[in-house]
Amino acid sequence: MSDLVTVVVPARNEEANLGPCLSSILNQDWRNLQLLVVDGASTDGTRAVVQGFARRDPRVELLVNPQGTIPGSLNLALRAARGSWFIRVDAHASVPPDYVRRLVHHLESGDWGGVGGRKDGQGITPAGRAIAAAMASPFGVGNSTYHHGRCVRTVDHIPFGAYPTALARELGGWDERLLANEDYEFDYRLRRQGRQLLFDPELKIGWQCRQAVPDLFHQYRRYGRGKADVARLHPASLQPRHVVAPGLLGSWLGALLLLPVVRILAALPFAVYLLGLAFATAHTSRGLDRRARPYLPAAFLAMHVGWGLGFWEGLARRRVAHQSPSPSLGAPGSTSPSPSGGGQGGGLARAAVRGVAWQAVSFFAGKALVLVATAILAHLLAPSAFGVVALALVFITFADVVTDLGLAQALVFFPLDQRRNDAALLVCLAVSAAFVVAAMLAAPLVASFFGHPEVTGMFRVLSLSLMLRASGQVPDALLRKSLHFRPRTIAELGRAMVQGALSVLLAVAGYGPWAIIDGYLAGCVIWSLLLWAAVPYRPGLSFWRVRGAGLRPLLHFGAPAAGTALLLCLVFNVDYLIVGRLLGASALAYYTLGFRIPELVIISVFNVISVV
Repeated sequence: MSDLVTVVVPARNEEANLGPCLSSILNQDWRNLQLLVVDGASTDGTRAVVQGFARRDPRVELLVNPQGTIPGSLNLALRAARGSWFIRVDAHASVPPDYVRRLVHHLESGDWGGVGGRKDGQGITPAGRAIAAAMASPFGVGNSTYHHGRCVRTVDHIPFGAYPTALARELGGWDERLLANEDYEFDYRLRRQGRQLLFDPELKIGWQCRQAVPDLFHQYRRYGRGKADVARLHPASLQPRHVVAPGLLGSWLGALLLLPVVRILAALPFAVYLLGLAFATAHTSRGLDRRARPYLPAAFLAMHVGWGLGFWEGLARRRVAHQSPSPSLGAPGSTSPSPSGGGQGGGLARAAVRGVAWQAVSFFAGKALVLVATAILAHLLAPSAFGVVALALVFITFADVVTDLGLAQALVFFPLDQRRNDAALLVCLAVSAAFVVAAMLAAPLVASFFGHPEVTGMFRVLSLSLMLRASGQVPDALLRKSLHFRPRTIAELGRAMVQGALSVLLAVAGYGPWAIIDGYLAGCVIWSLLLWAAVPYRPGLSFWRVRGAGLRPLLHFGAPAAGTALLLCLVFNVDYLIVGRLLGASALAYYTLGFRIPELVIISVFNVISVV
């Protein structure tokens, strides 16, 4: 006799969708089921539908949750569950006949704390079909595997998950203070216990998505508020994809504030998004019918704006929710407190405020030091000296943003792990070394491109800065991850002071443009040393042995991040490339001094907030 499996379906006003859902569950080839349908204070005929199924099949049971919230319904079902395995299915979803059997097969291995499959959106209306396509697009949902994943892998979250019933009870069930994202919060606590989640794309969940764009907007706005609530409880649970939409809205707001002052710069965030929207729409619409295609851009926009707006609204609220944790199962999360203060959202807020303050000191004080040094050097050196150094720095700047392949940025969003840190450090050093070798070989070509043979030696020496900066990427990422911005500020100010002082001294001594280069390299050395002095991490004796299991997740996140950084670097610096190529070193010097000084104030404001 096979083990009893409990399948729970939370439902509220699902009269129209519930029948196909329950039929797909009762038609499973795993017959030993307990099907619990939890009605969340429905005002339509949902209960009548369930009662009709219960009369025909004794495996169906109706429970009533007067609160009407999903976590409350899940906890009610968890208390009534008799099965060894606990599987959630959404009321407007349908599953294939082998769905339960495949889930149990994975869970019985004992390797997984939870298992889930891929949500395949189903659209009925033209707008619904466009929404389903948008939700399966990386542009719409980022690297959310369960929307478009194609291979079996471990993940941070699963939709409509299946868990050992005993484990779900051990974790305290679902947090009833949350009105959305309770499933992600549950999965986070599960992973904090050292258990892993498995994604299997063969477990296909037919899921009827929203059928109108306004409904999609309200859904994602609710998701955004829920994600902010989870961030208050567990700050370390945030992933890069969670903050892209809020950051997008923040950049738009900042652009609107800049509109009266710098119109071209103010238009940039909108232009970049519209360009991405156009490419994503063109790519995604290939599989859509003509009636659905016009709704696709609106669907993308509704998802991004809804999520971003909801997230900011959620952060602005003083409390997570008006409810208290479930008393019957214990306070969820009590077995696994958050490292940043558990459920105290104020700790995250205070750390963020301190981070912004220190970052502001770092940027404005650092830029002030650079500005003073630049003004002095402008009196000591000819414009051509600035120009030839700027020519050499153009390509170095492009290479600098990708030398770590985005792995240092990825460390900020992954749990602390010695092997993962070692892998990131090794890759940073190896890739930067490869770039240095390439720069040494390509230096004559760069000099020829600009028409200045003297750039050859400068370009080769400046390329050493790639390895120096790469050596500090891992400790810098660890400080950002822990929101310790004071040591980063000290490192930045130390770099600026050493760079400025040494450059001025060497310029007085008659070293010409090499004064700027030597000062720049010395600043990089000081920056890296101060960062390493501020962190307890030290590479292990075998850090040079890269393990694929530790490296692959970093590359999966880091490579797109590095590509994005390179694209932004090209956008902000391609004008220097053009000026240097067409007008020469002296013109580039005047352009750099004349444009960069006012630009420092604008860019610094964005950098202060975005780094935190």
